Amino acid sequence: MSVLRALRRGIDALWFAPTSPYPIAAFRILLGLYLLVYFGTLAPHTRVLFSRDGVYVPFLVPDFAPPVEIAWIAMAALLGLSAALTLGLWTRWVVPVLLVVYLHHYLLALAVKDSAFERLIVIYLVALVPAQANAVWAWRRRSERAHAGGAEANAEVTSASFTPRILRFQTIMLYLGAGLWKLGNVEWHGPHLLRATLQSIWANPLAFQLVRLGWSDATWAWISRSVIAFELLLAALLLVRRTRWLGVALGVGFHALNCVVLALPEFLICVAPYVFFLPPEHVERIGRGLGALGFSRRSRADG
Repeated sequence: MSVLRALRRGIDALWFAPTSPYPIAAFRILLGLYLLVYFGTLAPHTRVLFSRDGVYVPFLVPDFAPPVEIAWIAMAALLGLSAALTLGLWTRWVVPVLLVVYLHHYLLALAVKDSAFERLIVIYLVALVPAQANAVWAWRRRSERAHAGGAEANAEVTSASFTPRILRFQTIMLYLGAGLWKLGNVEWHGPHLLRATLQSIWANPLAFQLVRLGWSDATWAWISRSVIAFELLLAALLLVRRTRWLGVALGVGFHALNCVVLALPEFLICVAPYVFFLPPEHVERIGRGLGALGFSRRSRADG
């Protein structure tokens, strides 16, 4: 019995130890804003992608596409739930319902693309289910604001470490897995795969300009291998506590560069869990600074 109690205490300390609520709230806001933009871009194509009137390919499930009217209701639900998540409204219910509605769309049409960023949405929502995501930085009715200060003061004992730990691990494995996969793929060791990618349907104008520079095969091979080394290095930097600031900065720059060179803004979702690699007090300070800046701008506009 003592062994079982010790094991239980170890599990509680690993996954359910009290932690700061501010990184969880920041992640909730970043994920909610991303989902609003992402579903907003899909919404005009609801009939084609998510209704029985369109061209769709259900994934691992029978044909269950709804009528057009129901498809529009489901899309409206996605947008409304994403807005509620961003504002921190009823997150205990909003997060699991949002996950179920998103899985409906994912299994109906999105999974067939086999896009990593769409799988990441599932992982992030699953990790957010047990979290008290609206302990701080959440919209509250006027009648609730009087208690907000006390709620924030006690938030550290109500937010568990499960979400930060699992998303830190997942993010590190994301870059480590990508780097190891490229390391084992001989095509990535040569010049042709990266150069072809920069001339593919994902390429932005800057990518075509880079290809037109006429670099040698040796240069392209060096760049390809540098990408592999960078992804492995990024995983190592995020793993070590002392180097996480550098890993976060390089990661943000990497995904921003991908948006400029390749038309892949969807992978900006990878940036959302970066808040869990920063000291919680820094996340709180940054959030309060941004809030104060927004408040001062509104005050000047009102004046």
